[in-house]
Amino acid sequence: KKAAIKATYDENIGDLAEVLPFEKIFDSRYLNQTYKLATAQKEIVDKIDTVKTDLETIDSLDSKYKLNAKDVYIKTLDLSKALAENKRLADLEEKLEADKRRKAEEEAERKRQEEIRKQKEAEEQAKREAKIKTRFLQSMSHDMRTPLNGIAGMLHIADQNPKDLELQKITRNKIHQSLNYLISLVNDVLDMNDLESDHFTEEEVDFDITKLLGNMNIDAQQLAQEKNIQYVLDWYEGQLSHSNFRGYPIYLSRILMIVVQNAVKFTPENGEIHVWMNEKCLDDSTSLLEFRCKDNGIGMSQDFIQHAFDLFAQEDSSSRSTYQGTGLGLSIAKKLVEHMHGNIQLESEKGIGTTVSIQIPFKLGKPIENKNNRNQQISLEGLCVLVAEDNDLNMEIVEYMLERNGIRVVCAKDGKEVI
Repeated sequence: KKAAIKATYDENIGDLAEVLPFEKIFDSRYLNQTYKLATAQKEIVDKIDTVKTDLETIDSLDSKYKLNAKDVYIKTLDLSKALAENKRLADLEEKLEADKRRKAEEEAERKRQEEIRKQKEAEEQAKREAKIKTRFLQSMSHDMRTPLNGIAGMLHIADQNPKDLELQKITRNKIHQSLNYLISLVNDVLDMNDLESDHFTEEEVDFDITKLLGNMNIDAQQLAQEKNIQYVLDWYEGQLSHSNFRGYPIYLSRILMIVVQNAVKFTPENGEIHVWMNEKCLDDSTSLLEFRCKDNGIGMSQDFIQHAFDLFAQEDSSSRSTYQGTGLGLSIAKKLVEHMHGNIQLESEKGIGTTVSIQIPFKLGKPIENKNNRNQQISLEGLCVLVAEDNDLNMEIVEYMLERNGIRVVCAKDGKEVI
């Protein structure tokens, strides 16, 4: 047994024999120490085996990825650079994100401010439109009621005095004046409504400016003569190199007539109105035509000039009673001038008079062919006309006018009856 135990001792205790000699292992005093040493030895052996296994794994990795000190340093340096670059890129990305957030916030704030601005403009526009609407209703109620009452009054006077031919003539003339004013009023309102919605119906055509001004001046002179106003054509003030232009002659005639009518309206009897025009060549195909109208009428204050082109603008509330008009003339003229890419300006002094200047560019046009048969008399007698009209009063007027010229009239109330 001792021999067997000795062999086991040598195998398991080994190098610990000096600590615990073989002779002492049977001594009861050393049994506990013997057990502890054996257990510690086994744990050490197990740990050494584990370490050997790890070392073998490390050796295999070293052989596969063998690096010397220089390679390790270089790779470490590259890694440091890569980490620094990554940090720089990360910082840059963070900055870009911050800039992006800032720009997004600024854009959101800009849109918010834009919405606020648009909302304020819409509110102001709504207020202006409400004021214009109120002023329109007030103006129209007065301007339409006055001539209508005048017409009713004149008809009553005429009915009460059927045998007084002179009075009948006077009442008819006053009725015509009131009717002409009503027609002008309605036309101005309808025209302004079209212009406010940018509804321009005329097309560009070739026209002769000398003929247009000639016809316009004839009408203007008649208006001036009715108030004993001297209407003067100051041709020497300007020059005209061309007579044929291309543009909107109807709009131009309307603008000039509005200006001249205002001059006649606000110039007292025995006053003067001077008109002239001038042409400035802009290039080989375009000229700037300048028109001026100067009167010595009642004039305008400097404060009112800034609002003279507003709808229903009249400087003095008494002007509506003293001078018939809607206050739409200059508004219409300004809209038409701007449509033709021109401008209109006012110079005025209270009690001295007003000068209106208009500049409009026109393309040079082609000569207008003269039609020799324009003034020939054409007989309509014996013709038959089919008239479709759903208003009995209008039908009666048209029928009378046609039959007076020897035309046979067939009346129909609607399109179905026409067919």
